[in-house]
Amino acid sequence: MSVTYKVEHTTRFSYPIPVSVCHNIVCLTPRPSPRLSIRHASLKITPQPAVVSQRIDTFGNITHVFAIEEAHDTMVVHASAEVEVSPPPPNKSPDLPWEQVVQAVADQADTGWYEAGPFLYDSALVFRTHDAADYATRIFTPGRPIRDAAIALTRLIHKEFSYKPGTTHVGTTSTEALSNHCGVCQDFAHVQIAAMRSIGLPSRYVSGYLRTIPPPGKPRLIGADQSHAWVSVYTGASTGWLDLDPTNNMVAGTDHIPIAIGRDYADVAPIRGTFLGGGESLLTVSVDVEPKA
Repeated sequence: MSVTYKVEHTTRFSYPIPVSVCHNIVCLTPRPSPRLSIRHASLKITPQPAVVSQRIDTFGNITHVFAIEEAHDTMVVHASAEVEVSPPPPNKSPDLPWEQVVQAVADQADTGWYEAGPFLYDSALVFRTHDAADYATRIFTPGRPIRDAAIALTRLIHKEFSYKPGTTHVGTTSTEALSNHCGVCQDFAHVQIAAMRSIGLPSRYVSGYLRTIPPPGKPRLIGADQSHAWVSVYTGASTGWLDLDPTNNMVAGTDHIPIAIGRDYADVAPIRGTFLGGGESLLTVSVDVEPKA
């Protein structure tokens, strides 16, 4: 059954010294997909920007670009949306050996190779390395079905990595996270993406949210009440992309609300930009995800 959510995301920047001008890119509006339909989405920025425009980025995400050209000591970005999330479709096609998917994409014989291609290579925060490949091949043994192996790798990362907020930062790379075996959802996603790309599997980063209040009898997921991250691995033309959450050791379903996809966090940061003045800013973020009856 699909689930409808009301999502509220508020980001507040407070500055000890007024900022005279700022330019920002916001990636907080959900992108429509076969599993997500948008009933409503809005973005409110205070102070009101002098210039604001909506764009679609390279990966199909909805972004807003704005500038505030008046002195301000506080900036608030409030994103609101109502979306309907459907469960993953049942897998009715054979689960191919992972090497077959790698070869078909590399040979451009797979009909989805062009879409998958950008997610094969190194990016700003995710790197293909021998260590990452070695980590993947602990699970991706010869002939193993790709979905089975990808889910097993998700389970391995959940088991071997410690969830420790504060031990990493937004610029921590996959190589550093793999070495430290700890971090938060962003790091877990980067490690799994690095491992799968290092053996030739297209893998992408998904930013979004988790259901805040779990259904009766189910545990609360790690990462609720904040932005969350998981991974999506290409499993072949017949089966498409498989979304996996290594932080919570699960296939992403209706508890996961996707917002944007990219090569890593740097592509889909909720807000990024530059400002003049301000001093050391104080950042506070509030997220609420409420299922609707």
